[in-house]
Amino acid sequence: MLLVDGQGLPLGVRLESASPGEGTLAEATLGEVRVPRPRGRPRLKLKRIIADRGYDSDPLRERFKKRGNHHGWIRSRLSDDEIKENAARQTSLAKRS
Repeated sequence: MLLVDGQGLPLGVRLESASPGEGTLAEATLGEVRVPRPRGRPRLKLKRIIADRGYDSDPLRERFKKRGNHHGWIRSRLSDDEIKENAARQTSLAKRS
C-alpha cells in the first residue's frame, strides 16, 4: 500500500502479503508516515485522510481518531447522487436559518 500527499509524493509505503485486510494495512501504512519539517522532528499525524469507499468502516474511523486524525475523512458508501442530494438538503436548511 502506498500513501501519498496532495501532489502525489509518497509519504508511507507498506508491503504485505495479500492476506491482511485493507483496513489493517491502512493503519500499518499510516504508522510508516514521517512528514519532514524545516526544523524539528517530523510530523507523524496527518491533517486529513481521504480514501475511497473500500475504507468506509466504523472500526477504521475509530482507529484513525485514536491516532489523532480527528479530521480524517473517508468517503461514505453513499452513491454520488445520494451525496449530491444530501449536500443540496444541507444547503437549503442552512439558508432557512
